[in-house]
Amino acid sequence: MATTAQFFIWNCPEEQIAYAKRNAIIRIQNGEYARDVRLNDEQRTNKITIGYIGEYGFQHWCRLNNIDIEYLGVIVGNGPDNGDFKTRIGLIIDVKTQDNKFTPQEDWRCEVANEQIQRPADIYIFCKLRIVNSVYTLFIVGWERESVFKSKSIYRKKGDLLRGKPVHYPK
Repeated sequence: MATTAQFFIWNCPEEQIAYAKRNAIIRIQNGEYARDVRLNDEQRTNKITIGYIGEYGFQHWCRLNNIDIEYLGVIVGNGPDNGDFKTRIGLIIDVKTQDNKFTPQEDWRCEVANEQIQRPADIYIFCKLRIVNSVYTLFIVGWERESVFKSKSIYRKKGDLLRGKPVHYPK
């Protein structure tokens, strides 16, 4: 059984949650993030907020470990999505964050939406976000080079069953 000691754990400060929500609202107002037609604007805003919190948590981890990265997500709106971070040697890092109701376990899957796998990335960082009583706890659960991820991943198309639930968009 996995223990949380194997993950980097970060409680997102309230001011960063509010900043993430403001940026998410701007993106929704610009007509972005419309791939999942099941979601209304509030649900899309929450999903984008979760993504930003993953980015902020990874950035915090890098600062703690003296890793020099450039944040590419500062500009929101009509700009291209060219990854979330760039390393000093030019590697592009894309942070993927999922909201979860439970503490992550080592055997949990990490995924990238099909449309996002076409974007430039050299490394994927995988995070799980657990929100309980307005406390946002981020778990950085792992990373994978894009080339290895693509060679070992399992493609799931819309409608496939995954752990008994239908897949809503290709990943």
